[in-house]
Amino acid sequence: MGDAKLIGIWPLLDAPGVASFPKTQGDPGKLQLGGFSGLCCQGERDGVFTLVSISDRGPNKDPIPVPGETRSLRPFVFPSFIPEILITTWSAAQGWRYSSRVPLTWSESSLKTSYATGLPNSPDDEAPVANDGTPLKLDPRGLDPEGIVLQDDHYWIVEEYGPSILKIDLNGKILKRWIPQQSTNREGIRDLPAALGARAVNRGFEGVALVGTKLYAFLQSPLAPATDEIKVLIWDTKSESSLGLASYLLHDPKANKIGDVTSMADGRLLVLEQDGKTTPDALRKIFVWNPESGAKTLVADLSKAGYVGREKVEGLVLLGQDRLAIVSDNDYGLKNDTPSELALFEIRISP
Repeated sequence: MGDAKLIGIWPLLDAPGVASFPKTQGDPGKLQLGGFSGLCCQGERDGVFTLVSISDRGPNKDPIPVPGETRSLRPFVFPSFIPEILITTWSAAQGWRYSSRVPLTWSESSLKTSYATGLPNSPDDEAPVANDGTPLKLDPRGLDPEGIVLQDDHYWIVEEYGPSILKIDLNGKILKRWIPQQSTNREGIRDLPAALGARAVNRGFEGVALVGTKLYAFLQSPLAPATDEIKVLIWDTKSESSLGLASYLLHDPKANKIGDVTSMADGRLLVLEQDGKTTPDALRKIFVWNPESGAKTLVADLSKAGYVGREKVEGLVLLGQDRLAIVSDNDYGLKNDTPSELALFEIRISP
């Protein structure tokens, strides 16, 4: 197993330019629409698929270690960036095209809303600074969205800071946010298992999949560096309550990150494991995982199929039974001017 055929790679067409980004101090110049984290399909008509992704917390640079401190500085290129839902379309005839963007907002009252930010919540997170090094204020309800699914008339989004689960309407209004019990310096409903609060910095929820009324939210990495166990929150969308934690075992110690997950019609999940490398031998594999039995089978090796050079593959969704669409987070072009692109694979999944 593990055979996959790369059908093609399409750059994002018609994307808005840098002018659509809020500009603040330290403008680095040209940026590309990006962040693409998570992927779900909103529907198909006449061969045209409507795809939904989510931006992360916005353009930011690598962390800056502080001598004698365990907490690093994180430069935010545009501190006023608004996390957003990104809607695109794909078809064999027209390629991958930008459609619209939906900013995430908080409802303060029936008459007032405010935009979400991508800034860290707590002193336990990295210390945010502007592009010129100016310290920035923490935001107790700032978001770093990484996964999205559609259910009826709303989205479920998972993010890294809390880590948290958010229920959001189709217009981007945040209806509720749940965070781990005993969380401090974060705003939300404290109803998730307390163990999730022990996630490593920048290693909160990374992927989410929906099976019926069960939501499976995957942490990006193990809670402890020496283990190969990824914690998975099982969330009941009907009662809006936790059903507990499951464990997903990484197949190889080199696979230290989950990229994304998506559900299959039979209730099994596709899980992307990767090591964050860009070399031809980078570990980037997709497994079928049965959340009921724990059974796991390799179905695709993306590097072997020729999909290399991408550091952060963070969105996947099935388009039919044997076609898998994948998007990668291009970090807004800050690194190597990487374009936003969608790749399509033909894969074989055994019953």
